[in-house]
Amino acid sequence: MDARAVVNASGGGQRLSLQLPAGGKPAKAKSMQNRAVFKLLTEAEWQSAELAGHAASALDLADGYVHLSTRMQLAETARRHFSGKGRIKLLKFDSDALSPLRWEPSRGGDLFPHLYAPLEIARAEAAWWLEPGVDGAPSLPEDI
Repeated sequence: MDARAVVNASGGGQRLSLQLPAGGKPAKAKSMQNRAVFKLLTEAEWQSAELAGHAASALDLADGYVHLSTRMQLAETARRHFSGKGRIKLLKFDSDALSPLRWEPSRGGDLFPHLYAPLEIARAEAAWWLEPGVDGAPSLPEDI
């Protein structure tokens, strides 16, 4: 039987249950330290995060970890997953302050940061509201 550790957090009517791979540790991947990582949230997800104190999208809940992006991955993530969804909240975090954070292959084999714990919004270093551009994708600020 494949045992799994579960990280739970609740608040604001939302229950976050993140499953770690067997053995209670995230899958091994290359560590990337001293990098900013970012979380995009719809307006409704942001409202839930404010109530709960942590951010999680439906995809995060389904996959069992919090999806994050690097600065270089951010524009494509915003275009693919947040186009046509109105105003989007962008949060910036220090990757060294998030644990257990693992860098795992995803889109095109690129290593993406995945957090196997609740993403506490109080840990954000900066936040922006992103307005949709003419193509419907969120417009990223230049100062990130």
